[in-house]
Parts: sequence; C-alpha cells; structure tokens
Amino acid sequence: MVWKYNASDLPSGSESRQSHVEFIRVNLELLLAVAWHGYESEGRGAIVIDVSKSKESQIGISPYQKWLNSESYGSYLSQATADRIAAESGQPNPFQKDEKRQIRDYKPENQVVVCFIRTDGGFNSYVIAHPFLTAKQAYEANKTRLQAEFAVDRPD
Repeated sequence: MVWKYNASDLPSGSESRQSHVEFIRVNLELLLAVAWHGYESEGRGAIVIDVSKSKESQIGISPYQKWLNSESYGSYLSQATADRIAAESGQPNPFQKDEKRQIRDYKPENQVVVCFIRTDGGFNSYVIAHPFLTAKQAYEANKTRLQAEFAVDRPD
C-alpha cells in the first residue's frame, strides 16, 4: 500500500506535527544520509523542506516519493550559508533561536535536524536520531541512490 498526502493533507499550522513525524519516520535513513553529506561538505546545518512551495505547486508530498528534488522544495542548508545569505540579502536568517540551538547542539554522527517551513511562514523543527544507524552508515548505504536521484556528488 502506498500512502499519498494530498495538498490538503500537507503539514501546516499547529496541527502539522503528525504529518511531519510520519514524513521523517518514513524517510529517516535518507534524511540521515543527506544530512551527513551536507555536514561533511558544508558543516553544521539542517534539512529544510518548504511546505508552502509544495502547496503552491499542488504536487503533494508522499513520504515514499523522491522528495529532495526540484519539485519538493527540500534541501540541506548549512548554518554558515544561512548566515551568509542573510547578511548579503538583508533578509532575516531562516534559522531563528530554536533552530540555531538545535543546529549547534545536534550530534551529526547520528542525528539530523529537519525544518519544515509552514504556509504561514513559521518553522517546525525536529532533531531526530535513527535507532541503530549512524549518519555515515546511512550515507554509505544510500550513496548510489543519492548520486542517481539527487545529484549528490554527480559530475555536471
């Protein structure tokens, strides 16, 4: 059975935590793999998923889809990159007090920070660990998939 979240089921507002947790639960190994790659190449950061962009496009989010592609509006964003973009653009840093604390304190060896940008512009963020895989193990197990589906370390 494949579950599909329709646009109306996408996480939004204060009632979104259940959808976020289910999405993270289903994708945790891949989230850890992407986070490890991001940490190794860019430093501490978080996976950011922009639910508002997904809602605008009406694509829906399925926890089983290839979710870190151009249609799903999700990516790894390092704290350093977020700080630089905010300084150069004059816009507020997308990582506020709670997210900065989570990014500073998480253990990249076995945890990932996942942030969902809600349709109201707010953030829901989570620090999650896999029960038995390290982030590096998740990356090694998913390296081929990341290269094939998400252009991670793929030559241009």
